[in-house]
Amino acid sequence: VQTTGVAPIAAAFESGRLDSCDGTTYADSINVPVPRNWRKAVNGVRESGGTYVTVSDEQVMEAVRQTGSLAGVFAEPAAAAAIAGVAEARRRGVIEPGASVVAVVTGNGLKDIAGALRATGGPHEIPADFASVERIVANDKPPKQRGTD
Repeated sequence: VQTTGVAPIAAAFESGRLDSCDGTTYADSINVPVPRNWRKAVNGVRESGGTYVTVSDEQVMEAVRQTGSLAGVFAEPAAAAAIAGVAEARRRGVIEPGASVVAVVTGNGLKDIAGALRATGGPHEIPADFASVERIVANDKPPKQRGTD
C-alpha cells in the first residue's frame, strides 16, 4: 500500500522502472519519493502473486479514525495506510468478499500526535458523567479542534 501522493513502488510495479516522484503524503513515515530497495519490493510482490494498491490521504485519515473507534487501536498514519489498503483492495475486488485478512498495525498514534489530530480533531472536554460520554460517542463527526470555531 502506498498513498496516491507518493507511490513510486506501485508505479514501478506497473511500469518496470522507478520514475521520479514529486508528491507528498499525510502519512509521513511512508513519504519516500526515492525508495532504496524498490526492485526488491516489486520483485517480492510479483513472485508472491500479489499486487499494489494506492490510497488517498483522506482514506488514510478515515482508517486512523476507524481503527480507533472499531478496534480500539491508535494507529499512526503510515500504519493506518495498511487498513486503508485493505478497504481499497476490497473495493477493487482484489480481496474477495468473506476473505480472511490480517493487517499489521505496528506504528502507534503517539508517534505522530499532529497526524492523529489532523485525522480526528482535538479531544473533548466533558463533564464526568455517562450521559456526556454517550452524547460524544453517538456523534459521528470528529471533535472540533480548539480554536477552530
